[in-house]
Amino acid sequence: MKEIDFDVRELITLYPEYLSISNQQSMKPQKTMSLFIAEKLQEKQLKKDESERETQESKKRAKLFLKEVLEFKRDKFIAEASKQHLKEKLHYQTSKYSQSGVKFQDATLEEILEMVDYALIKWYLEGGVYKNLEEFLSSTPRIYCTGLYSDFDNDLRSNKLREWATLVPRLYAAFGKLDLALDGWQKVSEMRDEVKAQVACE
Repeated sequence: MKEIDFDVRELITLYPEYLSISNQQSMKPQKTMSLFIAEKLQEKQLKKDESERETQESKKRAKLFLKEVLEFKRDKFIAEASKQHLKEKLHYQTSKYSQSGVKFQDATLEEILEMVDYALIKWYLEGGVYKNLEEFLSSTPRIYCTGLYSDFDNDLRSNKLREWATLVPRLYAAFGKLDLALDGWQKVSEMRDEVKAQVACE
């Protein structure tokens, strides 16, 4: 059993919106980042409009921090995966002291990567940062949250995402939904043919 010093699950649970539906039910944090922010801003005794603006800015910075930590930790985990088995249990020195109040069991590297990938993909989709999501999918040979595909179904059918026509089939392929990916690539091809035809007619 390998012991490391930072359990990234402690950070992710502070942002319940980035937990899978099953983890939201099993990991109910006593504290969340939104609550920490509200408590800190209450201490400042700001006027209502200042408080709302400061709350939104603080949440935005906190979510950006989460994304940066997750991207950094994922790179480290992937490097670690080449040295050890993905099914090996990891023991975290700090997991007993979680700020969220969630009690964590030792987990495998694969289970940790599942949570990290889920949170990152949700972050990219929520923020409409589709270019970053495409880069993420291009830079990794696989994603580890394929079993949580149903959590993303509404996101994949979103009209906002349709503007990034090539991203939808790439996401389907990453989740192992190859029939949907092929349908998506066919639609992309048809759209390109339509554009070419319109240009030729002009």
